[in-house]
Amino acid sequence: MLSSVESIASIAQHSAAATEEISASAEEQSKAMEEIVASVERLDNMINNVVSSIKQYKF
Repeated sequence: MLSSVESIASIAQHSAAATEEISASAEEQSKAMEEIVASVERLDNMINNVVSSIKQYKF
């Protein structure tokens, strides 16, 4: 009986550790996506500035 309890405790510990790793990975991915979104917004602003500049010289 004690062996079964120890086995369940071990499995629970491994499961908790895996859950923490998944949570950390998800947080890293979320931060990376935020950085990508910010980069895309900066790129969009740059493109809009270029388009505005080009429109000034169009005849």
